[in-house]
Amino acid sequence: MDDLRILIARLGWPIPAGRWWTMQELAKRLGAPATAAETEAALLRLLNSCKLEAEVVEALCIFWIAAAVDGYVANLDLLKRTPKPSLLSNLFLEALGFEAQALDVDLKVAPPDFEIPADFDGMQGLQLARNLRTNLSRLENRTSLPLVRQMAFEWTQNQTAYPESPMQGDFWHFAQSLGEGFVGPYSSRAALRGISAYLRNLGGCRTVGGGCRPASFAITRLKHCPFIQRWLR
Repeated sequence: MDDLRILIARLGWPIPAGRWWTMQELAKRLGAPATAAETEAALLRLLNSCKLEAEVVEALCIFWIAAAVDGYVANLDLLKRTPKPSLLSNLFLEALGFEAQALDVDLKVAPPDFEIPADFDGMQGLQLARNLRTNLSRLENRTSLPLVRQMAFEWTQNQTAYPESPMQGDFWHFAQSLGEGFVGPYSSRAALRGISAYLRNLGGCRTVGGGCRPASFAITRLKHCPFIQRWLR
């Protein structure tokens, strides 16, 4: 059985704990001499195919764990295989020995007539942790920048990342009850899109916001994410 292919596929499951366990297993394979080459090649392909900033961060976390635990030395192709840069992906790249990437090369400001869509409001507290929007509102008060509106704009823009299924496929296949005593948190494609919009927004805030410190917001407000919890230890 192709264990590596199965592990890579599990990174797409909308279950944070499942993705986190998979990331750790892939990091072990990346750090083991017998499986390093095959795993590295597969992960570089995965990284290069990422369509959202949050996906890139999760993929880079695997390389970082392998480096931190097993002394893995990152392939020089890693940087050019890394799309969708963000504040958090730059932290991982720097920890792996690379220079940070530019963040605002394709940033677009929400047009004056943009209206926050209903699905952006509807996912708050359901598929996306509400604290991201709450803390953007606080940062907005400090900087006078329309950050919540810009995050909503980024949310509409990254819908094209998965035009066939922007909210993911059969989510309820994973969310259905497993029986008494089973309660699980879920992290759907909508959550990845929301986190990606948040990260892009903070990258733009660093460019135009003067003295604000978006990097600290990016880390402290995403502590619920398993890959951020691992990085903070």
